[in-house]
Amino acid sequence: MRLLTLLFILTLFVEPSFCESTTLSQFEKFKQKERREFLAYKKRQEEEFESYKKILSEEFKRYKDEIAKFWEDRKTTDKKVWVEYSSDLKMRRVVNFETGEVEISVIDNNTKEASKKLTKSLKDLLVEDKQTAYKRDTLSNRIEKRLTTSFSTVKRSDIKREKILTPIFFKEKPTPKRVE
Repeated sequence: MRLLTLLFILTLFVEPSFCESTTLSQFEKFKQKERREFLAYKKRQEEEFESYKKILSEEFKRYKDEIAKFWEDRKTTDKKVWVEYSSDLKMRRVVNFETGEVEISVIDNNTKEASKKLTKSLKDLLVEDKQTAYKRDTLSNRIEKRLTTSFSTVKRSDIKREKILTPIFFKEKPTPKRVE
C-alpha cells in the first residue's frame, strides 16, 4: 500500500511536467506556423502594393503623355482642383474648389464652333454628377480596370449621382431653363 501511494505521488509530480512540455511544444509549433503564415501574407501584401504603385505610375505617365499631344500645360486633378478632359482631349474643364474658379478651354480653329462648345460644356458642367464624372475619367477607369483584373481583393464601389457644382452655384435644384 505504501509503495502504491508513493508511486501515485511520484506520478503526480512527474506527470504534470511531462504534460506541460508536450503542451509547450505544441504551442511553440502553433506559434511558428502562425508566424510563417503571417510572414507569407505580409510578403504577398507588400508585393501587391508594389504592383499597385507600378500600375498607378504607368497609367499616370501614359495619360500625361496623351494630354501632352494637345496641351502644353498638362493639368491633372489633385485634392483641390478637378480637371476633366473630353474623350478626344480637345476640351478641358478645370474647377478649383479652393478659389471657386472654373476654367473651360477648347482646342478648335473655328472660333464660332469653339464658342458653342464652351457654352455647352459650361451648362453640362453645372449639372454634372459624381457618377458621370467618374465615367468620363479616363485615368481612373484605366487604373480600375487593371487593378480589378490583377488583384482579387480590389472591389468596386457604387458612386452616387450627387451633383458636383449645382449646390455651389444654385440654392435650389435648377431647371434646364435656369441653367441656360
